[in-house]
Amino acid sequence: MRTFPRWLRWSGALLLSAAVLGAGAFLYGQSLEDADRYASVGSLAIGAAGLVLTVVSMIRQHQATPDPPPEAAAPASQVNVHGDGNVVVQPQAPVYLSSVKYYGPAGGQEEGRARRA
Repeated sequence: MRTFPRWLRWSGALLLSAAVLGAGAFLYGQSLEDADRYASVGSLAIGAAGLVLTVVSMIRQHQATPDPPPEAAAPASQVNVHGDGNVVVQPQAPVYLSSVKYYGPAGGQEEGRARRA
C-alpha cells in the first residue's frame, strides 16, 4: 500500500478545509432557495465522485493478487519461565490464550481453569 508524505497529506487537508469554508461563506451570502440549488448540485457531484472511486477500488481489489498465507509455526512442547523474566519455548508445549479456556495442541477447548505444564 502506498502512503503519501506528511506534508502532502497536511496540504490536502488544509486545501479541503479552505474549500469547505469558502463554499460555506458563499452559500451564506445566497438566498435560501439559491443555496438549496447549489447544495443539491454539490451533493450530486460528491455522490458521483464517490461512485467512481468505489468502482475503481473494486476493480483494483479484484485484480490484486492475494498474499500467500503465512506458514504455521512449529508447535511447542514445553515453556520454561526463568526468574529473570526470560521465557524458553521447546517443541510440543500447549498454548494458553486465556485463563478460562485451554487450547491444547489438538485445538480442543476445555472450560474451567487453565492447565499448567
